[in-house]
Amino acid sequence: MYRTFKVNSKQALRQRTGTDGYQPKFLVDEGKYFLKVQCKLSGEYMDDWRVENIASRVGTSLGFNIIKQNPCNVILTEGRFERQLKGVYSVNFEQLGLKYRSFESIVNTVGIETKRNEAFIKMSNTDKMRWMASLIAKTTFITYNEYLDYLIKTAIIDIIVGNADRHTRNFGVVFNSNTQKDEIAPIFDCGMGLFEHDIWIKHNADFETALSQLYIEPYSEDPIRLLHDIDKDFGIKSKLRKNLYKLDISPNIFPSKKAYKYYKLILKELGC
Repeated sequence: MYRTFKVNSKQALRQRTGTDGYQPKFLVDEGKYFLKVQCKLSGEYMDDWRVENIASRVGTSLGFNIIKQNPCNVILTEGRFERQLKGVYSVNFEQLGLKYRSFESIVNTVGIETKRNEAFIKMSNTDKMRWMASLIAKTTFITYNEYLDYLIKTAIIDIIVGNADRHTRNFGVVFNSNTQKDEIAPIFDCGMGLFEHDIWIKHNADFETALSQLYIEPYSEDPIRLLHDIDKDFGIKSKLRKNLYKLDISPNIFPSKKAYKYYKLILKELGC
C-alpha cells in the first residue's frame, strides 16, 4: 500500500537547489520529505516515478550513496480540480544540514562551462570524467579519486536505467553546515530514463530505434559504448556482477516491455 500525499499546485517548488525539471516538486510533512510528482510531457503523464524507484533499488543493491525513492500516491489540487497521480518521495537531506551545489554552479565560479567548451566536447568519455574530477578537486576539499568514483557510479546508474537527463545541474556536491566542508552528493534525479523521457520514443519507436536515440549526458554517448569505455579504463564490470546477481526486480515494476528489455540488455552487457 503506497502512502498518499495531498498537495496544491500553488505550493510547488519553482526551482530545486539549482536543478530544473518537468516534475512538480514539493516539500511535504513540514519539510521532512521531498516529493516528485509524475512528469507531464505533451499532455501525457509519464511513468518516470517507476524509473526513480528502479534506479534507487539498483543503486542500493550496489552499495552506492543514492537517494531512496519511495513510490507514493499523490492527490494534486489544481484550482477547482483534483488529479490522482503517482510520485516518489525521499528524505529531504537539506534538513540534515546538507546544501546541494551543482557541478555547473561550482565551475561557473571559476569561469568555466561545459556546454560551449569545445575542448570538453572533444574529450573521450573517461577523459571528461577525469577533467570534471580534477576541477572539483581544485575547487573543493573533495579529492580527485573520491569525485572520479562518484562520477563513475552515477554513470553506471544512468546506464542501467537509460537516464538521458544527467545535465551538469543534477550532479555535484553537498556543503555540510555541521562540518563546514563539501562532501560527495548522493545520486538523485534519475527518472528521465527507460524511454520515459520522450513521448515518441515511448510509444512509436521499436526497440532498436529507441536504443539508437538514447544518449547518456553529459558524455553525449550511447549507453552501451559508455559502459564499455568505463569498463575498459576502470574495470567496473566484475565489481558490479556480484551485487547485481542478487537484485530481483519484477518485470511488472517497469513502465513498459521495451523498458524491461533495455534493462535486461544492460545486465547482459555486464555479464549478469
